[in-house]
Amino acid sequence: MALVRDRNDRILLVRNSYQESDRWYFPSGGIARNETALQAIIREVREGTSCELGRIDYLGLDIGVLQHAGNPVHLFTGVAEGKPVANGRQLLEARFFDLTALPQDLGWLVADRVELLREHLQKPKKVYSAGASPQPTLPGQTRD
Repeated sequence: MALVRDRNDRILLVRNSYQESDRWYFPSGGIARNETALQAIIREVREGTSCELGRIDYLGLDIGVLQHAGNPVHLFTGVAEGKPVANGRQLLEARFFDLTALPQDLGWLVADRVELLREHLQKPKKVYSAGASPQPTLPGQTRD
């Protein structure tokens, strides 16, 4: 999951075509075989919004619920280059919002993760490049 912001620290939110299309979420997506979590989020942001993601920070590992099961969710934040344009397939809409003027119809856990981003912006963490993704070891997980 990517907590993407622009140079003015506005946050990128998207409306998905496949789940609760009336709600705003953060860009996210699955990790392909032989792909790191960092490579996946860079790809997902590019494919969904046409934005390039730079100045990427790894915020940590969270557990998300997908199909009633706990799934590891890697949380990243980064700065988007370019104006977001929803791809029209997975994403119906993509745009930046000021942190003080978020839409009312936020998806599940979005408000909590916005708070995490606010805290992060107060104390920067290590910045990773595309080839140096942190890869936490998760019980029973393989990506080969």
